[in-house]
Amino acid sequence: MRFFVSLFLSLALLLMGCHSSKKAERKQKHKTERSTGKAVPKDVNKVIKTALTYEGTKYKYGGITKKGIDCSGLMYVSFKEAGIELPRSSYEQSKSFKAIKLSEVQKGDLVFFATGNDKNKISHVGLVIEVSKAKDIYFIHATTQRGVCKDWLSQEYYKERYVKAVRVL
Repeated sequence: MRFFVSLFLSLALLLMGCHSSKKAERKQKHKTERSTGKAVPKDVNKVIKTALTYEGTKYKYGGITKKGIDCSGLMYVSFKEAGIELPRSSYEQSKSFKAIKLSEVQKGDLVFFATGNDKNKISHVGLVIEVSKAKDIYFIHATTQRGVCKDWLSQEYYKERYVKAVRVL
């Protein structure tokens, strides 16, 4: 009986930790100049570099390691490496920062999608790693079928399911 109580309490604590509703804490804010002349955080490249190290990692719901990771977990660990604590779910991540116009998206921003039956309910997130001269957005994310991979927002599947973008840094 004691084993089951311990197991239940451990699982409850784990689940509470995975779905934190705290706003992200910004521990650092370093800025540098980009070729566009706009000031952007120096940490953007660190966040992207971390995310790219997970490319090819298998998808695992609730995962945050290279053995398996989900989309919000990829954002969580990538920003954590730069000293920024994000909520653990894509929905909470989408609510924690100010939305920006798609035309304003730049490297390091998050893009959110409704991939389920409810076309307004955010259920997926990706990290912008490039914005082409043609303003197409390249992002890294974790999919159930392909694991951590990169895609263009202009692809029909993502274009139809795009909901919003936010700026963290």
